Amino acid sequence: MKKLLLLSVLLIFTCSSGLFAQDYMKLSKKKLRIEHQKKVDLIDTLTMDIDTLNSLNRELKSNLLIAKTDLKKKNDFINDLKFKLIQNEKDTSRLEREIQMINDSILELKNKILQKNVSNPLDGLRNSSNFETFLSYFLLTTYSEKNIDSLIANSSPLVMKFTDSNIEFGRFYNQGVACRLYTTDDYGYNSFYGEKSPKLSNIFFYKNKTPIEGFCEEASSPNGVYYKQISTLPEDYDPIEIKDIPAPYYLRNLKKMEVNIQFNYFVVNTFYFVEYRNKWVLLYTNDCDCSS
Repeated sequence: MKKLLLLSVLLIFTCSSGLFAQDYMKLSKKKLRIEHQKKVDLIDTLTMDIDTLNSLNRELKSNLLIAKTDLKKKNDFINDLKFKLIQNEKDTSRLEREIQMINDSILELKNKILQKNVSNPLDGLRNSSNFETFLSYFLLTTYSEKNIDSLIANSSPLVMKFTDSNIEFGRFYNQGVACRLYTTDDYGYNSFYGEKSPKLSNIFFYKNKTPIEGFCEEASSPNGVYYKQISTLPEDYDPIEIKDIPAPYYLRNLKKMEVNIQFNYFVVNTFYFVEYRNKWVLLYTNDCDCSS
């Protein structure tokens, strides 16, 4: 049965092939030329398509090579930037160390100058035409790593040697709302003496300047010692008469300096000095806070 079926298929195929060949042979020469031209045109079209594909392939390879080159250049540029950044960080760190060394040298030099002057009478410093030199000595001997509140409350010689018997020393403080001037007893401390002051190392002085905020709000200015000459002094307050009391008349014509110490972005102490008989005299310390 299978053989018969196979024989039938072969017979049909043979007959079909013969019919196709006969049909093809029946075509005229003109039609044969047309058919032949169609095949030639088809071959040409396929050849052109192959050429186009080859051209596109070459272009893609060229673009890929350009892209790889650009990518390498960008990577090289990024690596160069990374290297420069590392070098800049090293240079910055080195400059910071050098600046710190310079500041330490300046402080050491100041301390040597002060120590040299300490061996001389105190009047030599208090007569100094350079207020900053005097101020450095005052802060190093009465303020740095000391409890200046306790020194003032107990009239310590460390502080009182900077005062004058002819000029009344006082402390401004607000136990309540009003800022009052205390000039006797414990200067209004009531046994509360505050804390030890920070060590004044590598501290910067800012001449003719005042901290920006730092009393009620955190300061935007750098930490340091700010000082400037002023024309008026803070006023006392009379709670009975309910009026302000200006500074004594004899102080009005004296040269006056205001000093603010800013630490951790807040003003922690304020001092007032006057020049009396060619000497710097501690006049007031002001501890009134922003609630006054």
